[in-house]
Amino acid sequence: MTTMQIARESRSASSVDATPAHHAWVIRVGGRVASELAVDAATGEILSVNTNEDYQGRGYATALYRQAYADLDGRIFHAPTTHRFDDGDRFAARVGGPEMPACSTCCAHLYDDDDYREG
Repeated sequence: MTTMQIARESRSASSVDATPAHHAWVIRVGGRVASELAVDAATGEILSVNTNEDYQGRGYATALYRQAYADLDGRIFHAPTTHRFDDGDRFAARVGGPEMPACSTCCAHLYDDDDYREG
């Protein structure tokens, strides 16, 4: 793997609310995004990890995870297995690290207040 620069960016949910909705760690090559890891700012849950197919197999996603883990003092979590695709399972197995303890917080918005029951 060649020397790379990892940039950390905060992304807000809207132009009205400047509070970061998530943080992203990004590797750019020649001005193009080669790989990106997005993490929920409130929960530390990994929202997505994407590597352009031209750059896969170079360890970029792993490097992003390690940088995010260090920057967040280990408060970064893989999504619950029921929320991941096969690629996400392979990524979680490869880099290791904790999984979200429960999906009640990430699923709560899917139900009406009257219908949602935690547990």
